[in-house]
Amino acid sequence: MNDVVGQLQEEVNHLCALMYNYTGSLQRDAPPASLGDEPAGSGPVPNYDVPKETRGMAKAVVQASKTVCGHFRRKRIKNWANLKLG
Repeated sequence: MNDVVGQLQEEVNHLCALMYNYTGSLQRDAPPASLGDEPAGSGPVPNYDVPKETRGMAKAVVQASKTVCGHFRRKRIKNWANLKLG
């Protein structure tokens, strides 16, 4: 059981790392927005195709999510609701 749980933990950690890094990238590359009556400033322009990169990020997150969910669908972890950790 430890091998399956350890593998699942690694995959969840990978998914979390993707979400963390991609959220930061999206925030960094987002165009400036105005707050109230303030005009939006001009920000740095990314030197790559943002929509293409965003699609790639989304694809990686979906694939990692499917991998994690696949453990439960394949019933590799039985009675996971009753799993005692720690």
